[in-house]
Amino acid sequence: MYKKMIITMFILLGLLLICSPYLKGGIIAYLSKSQSKSALTVEQLKKNNEREAEFEFDSIEPPDLMEAIKAGFDHDQKAVIGRITIKSVNLELPIVKGTTNENLLIGAATMRPDQKMGEGNYPLAGHHLKQKSLLFGPLENIKTGAQIVITDFKKDYIYS
Repeated sequence: MYKKMIITMFILLGLLLICSPYLKGGIIAYLSKSQSKSALTVEQLKKNNEREAEFEFDSIEPPDLMEAIKAGFDHDQKAVIGRITIKSVNLELPIVKGTTNENLLIGAATMRPDQKMGEGNYPLAGHHLKQKSLLFGPLENIKTGAQIVITDFKKDYIYS
């Protein structure tokens, strides 16, 4: 009886380990798409942008399954301040204020507290994972001169 339970438990644990990259990818894809398509108003985005944000460069690590699950429950919709779109590589991600592990699992994170859309360079950080369709993965296929559009939903800013 106990042998069957232990064997079953090891089989389930093995299946979980085998499937964990796919589960993590699915969670991250859901987070970035749900935040990208969320119905935030221009006024909400303006308030989000006025909030203080954290910039935790030293604590950034590649995400694991547990971190993706945690981000699914703890993500902060109040961090979303815009969207980045690069049609040539089929990339569309929310822009979130602050560089934290949680924000990097949702989309493109701002890198400085003082940066403003449309004023000079607008540096963004993002994860590149093994699944080329997730987060910044599509950038592997970008060509020089590609049109990059960032928006605060009030105005579009076009970069090349």
